[in-house]
Amino acid sequence: GGYPSGMAISPDGLTLWVALFGSRAVVEVDIVSGDILRTLDGPQDAWDVVHLPNVGSGELYVSSLGGEVVTVIDLGTGAQVAALDVPSSPAGLAASPDGSTVWAALSGADVVVAIDTAAREAVTWAPAAPTDDALLLDADGQPLPDSNVNALAYDAASGRLFATRGADNTVSVLTADTLAFEGAL
Repeated sequence: GGYPSGMAISPDGLTLWVALFGSRAVVEVDIVSGDILRTLDGPQDAWDVVHLPNVGSGELYVSSLGGEVVTVIDLGTGAQVAALDVPSSPAGLAASPDGSTVWAALSGADVVVAIDTAAREAVTWAPAAPTDDALLLDADGQPLPDSNVNALAYDAASGRLFATRGADNTVSVLTADTLAFEGAL
């Protein structure tokens, strides 16, 4: 019922959630038995998923690569409890260890957004690449479009967020709290 695209695992290592691209589903799997426990309604074109075990009865944030929404699913009820509107192709997700922040890579907008999970709203937006880098500007001095920011990784030890930019062949390094651009690999 779709193509497996993103995964999250419970802290105890017993449950796996798999986003299915091309469907409206996130599958919950018992890792020990391999059985599907339930299928949760997610956004169309579900792409990535992060698990927030410390929020409510546990929540999943699910991106929608082909859409403009990040969906929040309550694991206690299995129901969608929020749909956060974001522009153009939310792709990779990352979460802070305490679950207070989820970051989303907005592939079609070349932006990274920080979501406050208590308020369930996007609070900080920033370009995934500097807008003044001459190598990333067109002939008119405008930032090149479609850097394809796609995957995110958060390093709690350094407080940095790493964002892939496939079309630029780089990884941006951002300060996670402010989304300030620090450099690129």
